[in-house]
Parts: sequence; C-alpha cells; structure tokens
Amino acid sequence: MGLGIAAGALTFYFADRWVDNMGGADRMNFEGGQAGGSGLGIVLGSLLDGVPESLVLGLSLVHSPTVSFAFIFAVAISNVPQGLGGSAGMLSSGWPKPKITKLWLAVCGLSILAAGLGYWLATLMPRATGAVVDAFAAGALLVMLTDSLLPESFEHGGKEAGLSLVIGFSLALAMTLFQMA
Repeated sequence: MGLGIAAGALTFYFADRWVDNMGGADRMNFEGGQAGGSGLGIVLGSLLDGVPESLVLGLSLVHSPTVSFAFIFAVAISNVPQGLGGSAGMLSSGWPKPKITKLWLAVCGLSILAAGLGYWLATLMPRATGAVVDAFAAGALLVMLTDSLLPESFEHGGKEAGLSLVIGFSLALAMTLFQMA
C-alpha cells in the first residue's frame, strides 16, 4: 500500500512538473493566465486527476457491484471546480467555446476508457482487490489536492472554502450512510 501511495504521488508530482514546463503552469488561473500555455498542458493536467480516479471506479464496479450512488456522484462532481476554473481561464484568454467543449469531452472520453480498463483488469484478476490501484490513485490525488485545488479554493473562495469543503464532505458521508441504511 505504501509503495502504491508513493508511486501515485511521485507520478503526479513529476507529470505535473512536465505539464508546467510545457506551458501549462497557469492552466487553472481564473484570470486567464494560461493564454500562452499549451492546450496539451491543460489536457494532461486534467487527465492526471481523472484517469486514476476513473480506473478505481472501474475496479470498484467489479469488486463491489453495488457501488454506492454517493461514490459515483462524488466522483462526478469532484471535477467540476477544476473544469470550471480551467474553462473560465480559457474563455478569458480567447479560446473558442467549441474548442473548450471538445477539450473537456476528450478528457471525459479518456476517463471513461480508464474506467473500462479498470473494469477489464478487475475481471482478468478477480482475486485482486484493487488496493494498490486505490493507493496509487490516493497518492496522486493527495498531491493534486495539496498542490492545485486547496490553494486555488482558498485564493478564490476565501475563508469559506474550508467550510464548504467540510459541508461537501459531510453531505457525501450522509448520502453514503443513508444509502447503507
């Protein structure tokens, strides 16, 4: 488990640095600072978050066919703030709306493929629990949250960002608990 977390954290860290060096360092800038950043950098930054999480979702569907609605809902809405931030910046820097739409549809499509891959891998290895993949995704997501979303949420949401985080977490937990009852 520790090696999986470390591998995920290091993968995200180095891939994020690569994205930054390609011109995507300001890909989440609400004020449109990514005007000079590459579209590929924005795509890669989003995939570094979405693909591991989708892979885990696919694995979960095999190992736990009764994956909770709360889990699927949480995965779906967890990418909304990142997508809104990136879209707002791209719009303000002059990207055409159809290009932005195609970009996010491509990210969604690749995430769906990752979920399918996770499902397929779990059917090939039915005794595998997916714990290492979960650990890998957790490591990558923890670095991403600390590096990208938490500073952005505090900068643009102020002190209420932390309160919103706890309210969102509490709602997800409540949905899970109600579904289990």
